[in-house]
Amino acid sequence: TLLLLDRVLTTVPVALPLIVAYLSHSNGPLVTSIGGFVGLALGLGSQDAAKSFVAGVSLLWRQPFAVGDAIEIPSLKVFGKLLQFGIFNSVIEDLDGRPVTVPNAALAAGAVVNRSRARLRLCRLDILVMPPSSSQLHSFLQDARRNVG
Repeated sequence: TLLLLDRVLTTVPVALPLIVAYLSHSNGPLVTSIGGFVGLALGLGSQDAAKSFVAGVSLLWRQPFAVGDAIEIPSLKVFGKLLQFGIFNSVIEDLDGRPVTVPNAALAAGAVVNRSRARLRLCRLDILVMPPSSSQLHSFLQDARRNVG
């Protein structure tokens, strides 16, 4: 699909003014204005694709994450496993199992948290412990301190 898109984006701006010139038997202002209009429309229409392409190349070069990593994009409120990394967009499987397609321009523009590359994970565990009696509380706390760390 990338090759097809590349061919369309390079063929249409060149071929359209030539076809219009041939059909209208004019090579003057009409061709120039139509060619300018087509160039402007293609330029404005392909801005997002160009941004995502440049961002995709940049992400491919920097490699902040890989397929299979658990990533979070806080600005888009997306969290899940990276299923596919493409040159224009990436696909993330959210916690409900739904695929979410994210343009690479959005990945490169904001913060991306890669949860898979963290060496340590913080885990908070609250445990309610009742000692057998109040007289054994002091020895119980000392044992707990020794065992925890």
